[in-house]
Amino acid sequence: MAVKSNGKKTGAKKSTTKKAAPKKKSTVAKPAATAAPKRKRKPPPKRSGIKGKKRKAPSKVSLIILACVAAFIIGVVVYNQIGSKAVKTVPVLPSALPQTGSHAQPSTLPTPTGEIRQVTLYLGHADGRSLLPKSANIKKGSTEEEIAALVAALTKDSAGSAGVLPEGTSVISTTVKNSVATIDFSREFKEKHEGGSSAEIQAVYGVVNSVVKNFSAVERVAFLVEGNAIETLSGHLYLGAPLGAEADFIIGDDGKAKK
Repeated sequence: MAVKSNGKKTGAKKSTTKKAAPKKKSTVAKPAATAAPKRKRKPPPKRSGIKGKKRKAPSKVSLIILACVAAFIIGVVVYNQIGSKAVKTVPVLPSALPQTGSHAQPSTLPTPTGEIRQVTLYLGHADGRSLLPKSANIKKGSTEEEIAALVAALTKDSAGSAGVLPEGTSVISTTVKNSVATIDFSREFKEKHEGGSSAEIQAVYGVVNSVVKNFSAVERVAFLVEGNAIETLSGHLYLGAPLGAEADFIIGDDGKAKK
């Protein structure tokens, strides 16, 4: 109900106060609330014991020391074992020592038993193309048997010279007729030949010179392999006909040719 003032009726007093404008929402983003820092979990305590501990790799110095100690112990044991046994000494015969000179005894040739005959072998010279005379002993027998023994000796090395026939070469048979010695070789004579003109000269004339110069009944040598005639050994010398000795391929210890 309105209150009269001075006899006048007054209405309700209007409020002159303006309504406050609604606040604008701030466009500035409020900083996000920082999450509380996570607590780091402490690693569980390591169990005491061998499994929980990491073994350190042994250093190089430690390995060297261990190796030296092991070697020392092994050396002591071996020395004691050797010292406890009597050492046997084998006397060396003078004939077993290497000899020098054109008439040196071939060190690799076995000494024949029974009655022997001294012969001259023509072995390979160090120059790879010449022949060097060397003395050797073979067992006495028939001419064919002695030729076979002489040729077998040409596969062996001697002091300062080399065998002229391939290792494994053997003589199947030997015949002498009309001053010609026909020698039948095993297949190793051809199959294992190393090849080359110099090696072929040494092989062929090592045989021819050794046989002709040691047997007066022989003037020429014919070659067979497993019973078959051959024309050449490695393509440089013709073997289709018997060959006589050739002194041009022989040299002495002084390097000069011997006639």
